[in-house]
Amino acid sequence: MSKFIPIFLCCLLMNACVDQEIVDRIALPLTGGVDFVDNNEIELTFAFPSFSPGNIETVSDQVITLAGPTKAEITEKMQRKINRRIYPSKTTVFLYGKEVATQGLEKDLDVILRDGRSTRKMHLAVVDGTAKELLHADFNGKEVKGMFLERLLEENIEYGYLPKQDIHLFEYALLGRGIDPFLPLIKLDDDHKVTLCGLALFKHDKYITSINVKEMTILKLLLEDKHNGRISVKLPTGTIITVQLIRTKPTYHLIRSTDNLEQDEVHIMLNMKVTVSDLNGENFSSHTIEEVREALKENLERSGNELMWMFQRNEIDPLGIGDFVRSKTRHWEEDTWKAHYPHLKLRTVANIQVVGEGIRR
Repeated sequence: MSKFIPIFLCCLLMNACVDQEIVDRIALPLTGGVDFVDNNEIELTFAFPSFSPGNIETVSDQVITLAGPTKAEITEKMQRKINRRIYPSKTTVFLYGKEVATQGLEKDLDVILRDGRSTRKMHLAVVDGTAKELLHADFNGKEVKGMFLERLLEENIEYGYLPKQDIHLFEYALLGRGIDPFLPLIKLDDDHKVTLCGLALFKHDKYITSINVKEMTILKLLLEDKHNGRISVKLPTGTIITVQLIRTKPTYHLIRSTDNLEQDEVHIMLNMKVTVSDLNGENFSSHTIEEVREALKENLERSGNELMWMFQRNEIDPLGIGDFVRSKTRHWEEDTWKAHYPHLKLRTVANIQVVGEGIRR
């Protein structure tokens, strides 16, 4: 029994050293956002969960917006207006107004990443508009804004077509060579509800253009393995077929020319296994399988090629093709690659297997 006494004493000491806080006496801004006011000031908005006295199960949002030269100074001003201790390092979703993202995010992210108290799972997103307008809108029903936005992003990463993204993946692409970052693009729709409307694409740390949800779907297929989701395609007969993804796996291949770097080619082989889940216009039959395969192949290859050519025109590389080529190249030089990249031959090659016809014969 005596051997357990030291362990028990250690547990007591460790518990005594914890800085304990009562939940209804602290302010955890689960989501925040920043916008430009002018060259000298920014506008910071935080949404704090607010608990009803004596009932922590009843939660609403307290949204505060203040302006100032830095986020730290604005937070101090907020502290003088709120009767709870503010913990800005616990923010799980942080939003950037489009104008802020256009000017560049590197300095702001450097401050966040140097704060050891910051959550390691923070999501970032760009607002098509201002973060202030979005966070003051009543878009979340009975759920607090921070949890709503976090789940919106995580559910679309897991089950939708939003590519994997958080603050550390953004940092990797920002600091890496031969790759550019991207972030989810969200906005308020006509009903003042938040919707994921595409991806914001960056050249280094500056937002320069965006792609819509359909293009985002293609990017995710070219970027990640995927084991769920649906895609619709139109057959030559006019029938709309929806296929369920069973498995997709992109693999990158470098076809090298020894004479001229600009004759190099990168092929993205998109291997897919799908099954027909819905159709509109005619009865499904076995001869339709080949039509589905050919229509889906043509659609994905054309869409993939057009997307990559758009990246080249904007001199951005969200797919990390430069990073891939660097891994296959001795003495890879970034400046040489940047000059070469817009002229590189890129091609999507879809290899599609349609399996199963359902239970009806």
